[in-house]
Amino acid sequence: MFKRQYLLAVEADRDHLKIAQAQSSSNGIQITRVITESVTGLSDNEIGQQLQRILKINDFRPDQMTGIISKEKVMLRGIRLPSTKPDELEDMITFEASKQIPYSMDEVVYDYKILGVDREGYSRIILAIAHNDEVLAINRIFAASGKIPDRIVLSSEAIWSWAKYSADRPQANTNICVVTLDTHKTEITVLADNDLGFSRIVSIGALEISGKEKDKDIASASLLDEIRRSVKLAATDDKEISDRGSDISEYIITGANMAVDGFCDHIQEHLPVQCTAVNQMINLPVADDAISEKGISPEASVSKVCGALLLTEGLNLIQPHIRKRQEAAVQSRRIITVSVCVLAAVMFLSIAGLVRLYQKERLFARLKHMYEKTGPI
Repeated sequence: MFKRQYLLAVEADRDHLKIAQAQSSSNGIQITRVITESVTGLSDNEIGQQLQRILKINDFRPDQMTGIISKEKVMLRGIRLPSTKPDELEDMITFEASKQIPYSMDEVVYDYKILGVDREGYSRIILAIAHNDEVLAINRIFAASGKIPDRIVLSSEAIWSWAKYSADRPQANTNICVVTLDTHKTEITVLADNDLGFSRIVSIGALEISGKEKDKDIASASLLDEIRRSVKLAATDDKEISDRGSDISEYIITGANMAVDGFCDHIQEHLPVQCTAVNQMINLPVADDAISEKGISPEASVSKVCGALLLTEGLNLIQPHIRKRQEAAVQSRRIITVSVCVLAAVMFLSIAGLVRLYQKERLFARLKHMYEKTGPI
């Protein structure tokens, strides 16, 4: 029987604490609660206390907790390696990671995902590297609430996960650009052929492009320039995008509700490509009462916390000692499960043997009784 589990995803930036809870069962995943709270000016510890208060008020008791690390705090590289063997790739990736950073490997956390094999037989890999300080900042928020995250996922992968469900993208052999507007920043993500291809964050957000008319026009034009630049960088950074052509087949604008429609119109005026404004909650498996009466802050994006809940596999930037502890716990649960199954099987066989022995003894007793009653022939 599939055990029901409660999942929680948390994203904290300088403006908002964003929380989404989901229930996972044999019927799939359903998002049951989405919350945004202002945290402007608060320290990591104070944000953690805010998280603890929200968990208590809403009676959240998650079985799995996911933190989200922003792309701006992670170095993301697309690499190609001349092997497809897991053991060889592990050594190659560790060596490649050490070449990419000005720190020792003890000072960073890294993970990777194998995307596939290209036409030349090279493994296509996404490598993510974050400094320990950035991961510890997330851990401090959880620790202040009395919790430890089971996963720390990359914001770009959370957007990719969101796009799969909400926008029904990406599709094979296409390049889609997802523009996720948040309060004071925007994440520009190129999804190439059903995979995460490229991502970067710029410091222009929903409030900047929705301000006074003159400032709004300047900010919108600057953000559009950054999107054009990101598309060019994506083609340079990812060989698959470059080989297939860097043309974007569609722009998807999502995130902060207050700015999505207006900026989509702005893009449509300046780029000869389809642009679609997508409400960040549409098409997601969301319960009817998931949004509280207070609602979601109009200048905040919850696309990433919702997408993280639906992300079953991907990069996980938790620290190595926590990962080892989790792997040991999983191994222990497997051993316990196997031991219980073996014990149950032994008990079943023992009971079955005793039952058969009892039946034989009863049959022998009945035959003996019949013999004594009838006498010898």
